Amino acid sequence: MPRNSKVPSFSRTSFQTGVFRLIPIPFVDDFLINRTRRRLVEKALRKADLRFEGDVPKIIASWEQRSFGQRIGSIMKGLILKPLKKLFRTVFFWFTVRDAGRTAAESYLLGRMVTRHLHEYDKITNEEARRLSAAFSRTVDRCDRKLASHAWSKIWSGIRRNRKVKRTIEEEAPGFLAQFDGSFRNAVKSA
Repeated sequence: MPRNSKVPSFSRTSFQTGVFRLIPIPFVDDFLINRTRRRLVEKALRKADLRFEGDVPKIIASWEQRSFGQRIGSIMKGLILKPLKKLFRTVFFWFTVRDAGRTAAESYLLGRMVTRHLHEYDKITNEEARRLSAAFSRTVDRCDRKLASHAWSKIWSGIRRNRKVKRTIEEEAPGFLAQFDGSFRNAVKSA
């Protein structure tokens, strides 16, 4: 358990990131999601009394690690594809709702990773944050897609019924959480 028992609730933040995915303006949703996740990580690290270097929240919150060239290519591709993707998702709202649920679940898992798995560190360096971020990325990417899809649909269904994200995830998808925790521990050990 974390050193500090006052671990922040990241259910509301997870829900917010899902809602941000519904914004139809290209790049605004990604900006808001990234900023909110960075704040979530920083707040969780501070509440757990973990010392960390300056860029650690940013590194952990943006687990998709890319080189400078990949980022430039992504921006160029985004300028063309992102508006088309937003238009497509506006027309086919179901895809947007599904992505909103997935975004909320990923944010929840990010908060869970910080509050449950980082309490053993005295100080997290930028290098260690990159290793943890890579392990988180592998874990999220390798989650059983069918199980994850089922969990995300349950999560979004619970959110629509005005239930808290944490309660919905823990009640509807406990096997998914156990799988995530075990996979993350293994990814960190192998990194």
